[in-house]
Amino acid sequence: MKMKSALFLMSVFVSCGLGAAAASSSSAGGETPCVIAIPGQNGLGSGTGYVAELFPKANIERVKTPESCWSIGQKRIDLGQNHCMSLLHEKVQHVGNKDVIFHATSQGTATLINYLAAHPDVQQRTKGIVLEAVMATGNSAIVQNTLSFPGAYYIMPYLAKAKKFPSYSPTGKQAICSASKLSPDIPVVIIHAMRDEYLSVNDARALAYGLYRNGNPVRYIEKPNSSAHVNLLSNDEVHKRAMTEFLCNSNNSINTDAFNSGSYSFDSCKNAYWSLRCKEWVHVGIKLSAIAAALYGGYCYAKPHAENRGITDLASLMQYMRTAWSSRS
Repeated sequence: MKMKSALFLMSVFVSCGLGAAAASSSSAGGETPCVIAIPGQNGLGSGTGYVAELFPKANIERVKTPESCWSIGQKRIDLGQNHCMSLLHEKVQHVGNKDVIFHATSQGTATLINYLAAHPDVQQRTKGIVLEAVMATGNSAIVQNTLSFPGAYYIMPYLAKAKKFPSYSPTGKQAICSASKLSPDIPVVIIHAMRDEYLSVNDARALAYGLYRNGNPVRYIEKPNSSAHVNLLSNDEVHKRAMTEFLCNSNNSINTDAFNSGSYSFDSCKNAYWSLRCKEWVHVGIKLSAIAAALYGGYCYAKPHAENRGITDLASLMQYMRTAWSSRS
């Protein structure tokens, strides 16, 4: 299986300068490379032409997004959750049982991590993941693109849900949490621009550390002087080669060299990870508190009505239900 994976990856990257030996190996493998490209919310990023530059010998299959599907409508946008995952699932089924590499951008990165976490069978044939402009959580993305103030992380996502994204769940699936469910055998390349205005660089660092902590081979490439949001490796042959060599090394071990040094320390990735996870735990607490409040409110409302019908305990409730059922028969 290790040899099969290596041959598959070599066939994908042969045109990136890995040499004629890789070409002969790909012929021996007899497998057609396939890359599934997952764009951002508005359909930008992971374009067929750009992905073809990174994977010249691959068959590229591009996924639709909820916003680009007029039959679904903009109200189905859910920032990488169920609707986005269902569109990715359609493409994965279309590809069949082939081994695949995924390339995702922006919202697509959250879609991919959440999807793979829910589909261990697809993980088994996933030979690599490339994530550009990471969306670690939809909540963080909303705050980054709206208002930032103390407590905004726990307020703005719910306002955004009410006004713009009714299908999004602030307490639903988030990539930073789903990362722990990925197979540690999947190599991951993450590219993010330090000055990205739409998605925080700390989210990319957090997800990189989360995957590192999960046991995945991780290569994190941060563009220090860039504010680009898509196509981050255009005209960057050095990082293209670093990416391909990393993915083609099926025995890649995890070490701190997987992270760029210079603009920040490895500890900052760790801090970014735990900061984001703690924020998501608060959202879980909000959800549980809301459920408890709803149950208590229902109890307070139902109690006087129940007492008027002689229901004071579980036994009297069961008797009341039997009587009501018998009267309907």
